[in-house]
Amino acid sequence: MECEIKAQSCEGTELQRKRLILLCAFVPLRLNLKVQRMVRKVRMSKLRIIWKKSAIGYAKDQKRAVKALGFHSLNDVVEHNDSPQIRGMIRKVRHLVEVEEIN
Repeated sequence: MECEIKAQSCEGTELQRKRLILLCAFVPLRLNLKVQRMVRKVRMSKLRIIWKKSAIGYAKDQKRAVKALGFHSLNDVVEHNDSPQIRGMIRKVRHLVEVEEIN
C-alpha cells in the first residue's frame, strides 16, 4: 500500500511506476533500499539555493559548507539535485541561505 502511494506521487513514465509497484510487492518494507533509490531517481527534484547573509564571524565548518555548495559571492544563486548530502549542508548554514524547491 505504501509503495503504491509512492508510485502514484512520483513523476516518471508509466513503465517506471509499474516497475516500482512490482518491486514493492516482492520486497519487505525494511529491505526496500532499491525501491527508495528508484523513487529518488524518478523524482529527482532540484533545489535553488540563494546565499543571503555573509559567513564572516561564523565557524569555519559553516564557511566550508557555503563554499561546498558552490557559492562565490553574496546573493549568488546555485541549483543542486535534492539529496541527503545537499540537505545536510543546507541545514548547517540555514541561517545564511534561502532555499526553494524546483520541480
